[in-house]
Amino acid sequence: MRRSLFSFSLCIFFSWTIAAQNIKKKNYFFIDSLIQVAGPMEGASLQYIVDSISNSCKTELQITRAFYSWQTHFVSFDNKRKRRPENNVDNASSALMERSAASHGYAQMFQAMCALKSIECEVVKGYLRYRTKDIGRFDASEIHYWNIVTIKNTQYLIDVALGCGPMDEKGRINKQEFTDAWWLCNRKLFALSHFPEQPINQLLEYPITKSEFTKAPLVFAGAIIGGLVPTKALSNILKVKEGDTLRLKFHFVGGFNIASVKLSFDKGGLIDAPFDFDEFGFYLLLPAPKPGRALVSIYLNGKLSFVFKAEIRKKPSYKPKKG
Repeated sequence: MRRSLFSFSLCIFFSWTIAAQNIKKKNYFFIDSLIQVAGPMEGASLQYIVDSISNSCKTELQITRAFYSWQTHFVSFDNKRKRRPENNVDNASSALMERSAASHGYAQMFQAMCALKSIECEVVKGYLRYRTKDIGRFDASEIHYWNIVTIKNTQYLIDVALGCGPMDEKGRINKQEFTDAWWLCNRKLFALSHFPEQPINQLLEYPITKSEFTKAPLVFAGAIIGGLVPTKALSNILKVKEGDTLRLKFHFVGGFNIASVKLSFDKGGLIDAPFDFDEFGFYLLLPAPKPGRALVSIYLNGKLSFVFKAEIRKKPSYKPKKG
């Protein structure tokens, strides 16, 4: 039965938490405010920065939030290092000295900061999917780095580079825009956008395969904040006939915090997306406009969440039989 977004947001099943980790991110917003007060601390040693921003933290999770927030606010994403890693040094030292980095520099700096507080942290190497040309293909050259931290025998996924903002089709972050979506990220959603060289680093009981990774829709920060994951059967290539409505099914993961659902075809404007839900999942109703191929972008709470490709076939015209 169709229900209002208001009643849906009140549903007791969808508190704002991370699945199996019980982390309420809103309880960590005060850390971000403290980071703004601390500032960039230009010229300071890494030890001084770590001590300064962790001074008010009472737990190791708060400390990792402080490191994540400080890096994403005061270390700029370096597009040149991202596109030409062979010509540019990108490590913890260069990130500290130059206050700019690509994914490798962010991940190494985060690991170095954790080491100074005796927090177990490793750098993970793998591949990232974020471009529309990545739909249905695996690009082994799109190397990316992130972190896994271990606190009280629980492992958490963190991608500081993406915390700075979304990348465009050329791998650039044109406007640094903080998001905490990639701090202690839901494992299922993380695995649909990040493919580590070692499957064990997905932190999933049943790691997804390269084929499943390639066939999944593109996943962005809005999906993580909203708390939806596409079902395993939902391919990134949607095939539908003109005039029909395709029902896309998603599972709830972690928490669910949605105020609006919109979609767009190619570069067209946003339109309200019809939806439905029950105790088994969330269903987005996708209308099929004119025949052809189109990119379908789904926005949860005004933030890009998923991108699919749609192949809309022309509906055959009815021809009456000759008498």
